[in-house]
Amino acid sequence: MRGKNVLVSGASSGIGAATALALSQAGANVAVGARRADRLTQLAKEAPGEILELDLDVTDETSCQDAVAATVDRFGSLDVLVNSAGVMPNGTVAGADTSQWRRMVNTNLLGAMYITHATLPHLLNSAGTVVQVSSTSGRVVSPRAAAYSATKFGLNASPRPCARK
Repeated sequence: MRGKNVLVSGASSGIGAATALALSQAGANVAVGARRADRLTQLAKEAPGEILELDLDVTDETSCQDAVAATVDRFGSLDVLVNSAGVMPNGTVAGADTSQWRRMVNTNLLGAMYITHATLPHLLNSAGTVVQVSSTSGRVVSPRAAAYSATKFGLNASPRPCARK
C-alpha cells in the first residue's frame, strides 16, 4: 500500500478507524472521513503516516463530492475507496421506528452509492479499487436486524464499477 492514496468513510470508530490505521501503517496516504469529525483528530495522532481529516456525511452528496475533491487536492489522486460508514440500530419489525430504517438505508446503502459515485472518475483514472465493508447480516437475517440486513444485502448486490474509459 506504500504510496497509495485511500479514502476511508466511517473512520471515526470501529472497522473504519481500524482500517485507516492499518492502511497508514502499510504506508498509504489516508483520508479519513466521518460525521463525528472530532474523533478523527485522535486517529490522526495514532497513525504513523499522512492522514487527512474530513468532515464527511455520506448521506449528503455534496459532502461526498467535497471529501473526494479535498482528498485528490491533497494527495494528487485516489487509488482506493473503503466504504465503511454505517449505522446499526436493532429492533424487531413489529413496532419499529421506521425513521431508523430510513437512516440505515440513507447511510449504509445510499451513502455507499453516493461516495462511490463521487470517487468513480478518479478510481477509473487510477485503475483503483472500491472496498465495500458489509456484514454477515448481508447474507443471513437475524430477527432483530431485518432492516440492517436489507441494507447490507443491497450493498452486496451493488454493481461493481468495472467499466474503464
